[in-house]
Amino acid sequence: IILNLVLHHLQDILKILLEGFEPVESNFWHIGTDKLKDILVNIYNDLLSKSNIEFRFNIEVVSISNNTVTWLEDKQKITEQFDYIIIGVGRSGFKLIKNI
Repeated sequence: IILNLVLHHLQDILKILLEGFEPVESNFWHIGTDKLKDILVNIYNDLLSKSNIEFRFNIEVVSISNNTVTWLEDKQKITEQFDYIIIGVGRSGFKLIKNI
């Protein structure tokens, strides 16, 4: 079954590899997809309940330096300083994080 699945998606897999797929190296354990959704929902809800934590989604970050973040919002550059910055970009933003 696995071989049939791989053969069926071989063209997609080769396309991904040829476009520069780069595995992400990390120093932490993988949670696993079966528990990941529940764990992330719990973490998000806990953080959301804090009055001193802000979430920004789908914004273009221009720069991050010395706890100062500049991003684009409605074509305007906004700069703000934070005590801590947590960046969650997913695989597509890995190169951004690598450059920071």
